Amino acid sequence: MKRTIPLRLAAATVLAFCCATGLALPPEQVSMTRAEAKSLLDTDFAHDPSKGDGFKRLRKVAGDAGPYKVSDVIIARDGDFIASDAEILKPEAQNGPTPPGMYDRQLVIDRYAALAKIDPGNEGLMKILDSRVGKWKWYRPDQVENVEKFPKIEKPTKEEQEESRDLTIATQRSRRAAFEARQGPRSLHIRRDWRDVLYEEDPSQLDAKERALGDLEGATFSFTRDGIADSDTWSAHGALIWPFTWSRRPTRQFGWAQFALAPSVTYDRVTTNGDPGVEVDSLFYRVGVYLDMFGLQSRRPRADDEQMPDGAPNPASFTSGGYGVQLRAAGVYVTDQDHRAGLRGFEAD
Repeated sequence: MKRTIPLRLAAATVLAFCCATGLALPPEQVSMTRAEAKSLLDTDFAHDPSKGDGFKRLRKVAGDAGPYKVSDVIIARDGDFIASDAEILKPEAQNGPTPPGMYDRQLVIDRYAALAKIDPGNEGLMKILDSRVGKWKWYRPDQVENVEKFPKIEKPTKEEQEESRDLTIATQRSRRAAFEARQGPRSLHIRRDWRDVLYEEDPSQLDAKERALGDLEGATFSFTRDGIADSDTWSAHGALIWPFTWSRRPTRQFGWAQFALAPSVTYDRVTTNGDPGVEVDSLFYRVGVYLDMFGLQSRRPRADDEQMPDGAPNPASFTSGGYGVQLRAAGVYVTDQDHRAGLRGFEAD
């Protein structure tokens, strides 16, 4: 007992010193409520869906009940909103019902409270937001992000606000165009062989996730003249790949989220009038197939619980992550240039 009392007093002294001097406690010693963590990570996911569901990652590490350590939330953070009508960007409209893809006031309050616990320098963000854009029932994502990135700047001028809205509309259109560009057939690729693809072109190849554009090789054609052996050698190594991809945003009902086909023909041919042992004659047909089935678990009942303009649910309404099944398969047929013999194969996981 005599040994534990000084230790407890020392810990209390350190805590009191941190509070008195304004020093921030380390993230391991600060916690936030489940609602705060969920609001922060859900809005992160809405800002950038490519980061994945951070709240799902947090629940796997720290459980579902909360409260959560700020250090766990920081780790979980590492990992579109699309408005069809520009009228919702008018400030006077922000007193009406919350449109899909926008953040209601309480959601923003919880988000800023979570950010303040991660970094005390974020205290007072809600007051800055209210003074900068007004006290509304809901806010646009660009308004919320602007306060987080530039909390100390003065209230934007009317011209700056109009420029921000124009940029928001342009960003939405760009995101929608990029989404639509990923639907259906891609351009025909000429590569070294069927493995020279990016993951987004052929997700049936799991190892393609590690490939960058600079790792891919193009087709090669060559001619070699051996004057000593008095022989000529011709070689051709190339593949034609034509990817097809379709995707859609997840819904509450279990269904397909992404489907991809990647048919290809790889040709390897070496012919010579010299040593016949170096000759190669191979024609490799392959069709890669990828299917991602996904469904959202549950959603918070809300007055604005409606689909977005492109048919997607409101990402700010998610109460938890999703569940799904992925299928990767490929069929192959190997033969020679004249199709005199062949081998067939199939794989799936």
